[in-house]
Amino acid sequence: MQITLVRNLFLFSFAVVVLVLAILSQKPQCINSKLIEKITFSDQSYVFNCDLAITVPFSKEFSRANHELQIEMQAFEQWLSRYWRLNGPQLKVQISEKPIVTRIVNGQIQIWNQNFKSSWELQRNLLDENLKSQITNSILRNFLSDFYVRVWNQNMQRGYGNLSSFLSYRWWIAFQSLKIPDQLQFLSFLAKNQELYRAQPESSFDQVVEIDKLIRTAAEKNSVFARFQQNLNKIGGLQPYHLKAKFDYLIMNSKINSQSVAQLNSLQKSYPDKSFGLWDSQSIYHVPSRSYIAASALKEISAHHYIWEICDDIQMQSLFKITAQVQKVLIVKNCDLNQSEIYSSYVSQGIKGFAARASKASFVLFDLPSLRSLKEVIHTEIKIFDLMLNRGQHTELLTNLGWQSVNYDLELNIYRTQSVVDSIESFRVLEN
Repeated sequence: MQITLVRNLFLFSFAVVVLVLAILSQKPQCINSKLIEKITFSDQSYVFNCDLAITVPFSKEFSRANHELQIEMQAFEQWLSRYWRLNGPQLKVQISEKPIVTRIVNGQIQIWNQNFKSSWELQRNLLDENLKSQITNSILRNFLSDFYVRVWNQNMQRGYGNLSSFLSYRWWIAFQSLKIPDQLQFLSFLAKNQELYRAQPESSFDQVVEIDKLIRTAAEKNSVFARFQQNLNKIGGLQPYHLKAKFDYLIMNSKINSQSVAQLNSLQKSYPDKSFGLWDSQSIYHVPSRSYIAASALKEISAHHYIWEICDDIQMQSLFKITAQVQKVLIVKNCDLNQSEIYSSYVSQGIKGFAARASKASFVLFDLPSLRSLKEVIHTEIKIFDLMLNRGQHTELLTNLGWQSVNYDLELNIYRTQSVVDSIESFRVLEN
């Protein structure tokens, strides 16, 4: 027994020594980049630019992404430096586990880890931030960032979530028709002639107008750009794509996270003929395409069923502020629903299935177009569940809404209304 104990102690000590030596032998972790100063990963580990010579704790996340970062980003930056002046490593990157639209906060690029892996979003934002001192026109700067990243990646996709990307696709098609020497001259011309952007103050919020100005001005100065303009005209010029997102079921949830995204992906698999989306008022996760885009980039958002999860009561006027074009609005007062299970019953069996499955949830089902037609008679400051719970105190309002009777379904514990106008179809209100 003593021999076994000694052997175990020896093995344990040996393992500790090996571990210590392995840690000591690890090379300092850093990122070789002409643009990035620091990267913070989703596990809160981080690395700095190698030029700063800062020693940091070992990062498993960086170790996994090291090859992709060092090889792909260095190659991109090396190519980019042939055209644009790179201002040195000054940008910070924060990688998020939570699905977010890539954004800039206090000079820090915040990006979803899945977008980070594809690098398109990271490259575009790195270039856009770097060009701020060179191009003050944000529309043209964002557009050119899209275009150069598209050229680098040889990306033929029509767009990945905003109008700039769709317009840069048109440019890319016309650009591909140029001969290789002309393509190189074209890229250099845009980068070396800064007066193209200084001479054009941002006079319009219309991206097509601003980019068209750039084309006409550049074509007057450069023969290659003139040939590019001819190629662009042959394919129909700049066509403003009116981006639309259309869903069968759009779920409004202020706390979108990886779990809710996974649940909606699961729901999509169960009903492949339906389209689902998650919305937090700022961004939309489009489940069919698995893309996460800014809602402001969309010209129109529409859904047949709009499901709005809330924790506290909201005013009736909130319904009229829904910017999406929707038919049915299901307000659910419950923050802890399991979406893939609860909403599966709503998709397959309608409100009856939902009421049966979500037996402990308060909800109200509206027909929004009908409700909008009665907007003038509604006391907009009144709260939705308060109105349903205290119906006896609001008989005049409910009469104005066209209510004739309310039938109670004992089995489902819900009320169904009979109305001249079906603005409120059914509801359940559970007292707290």
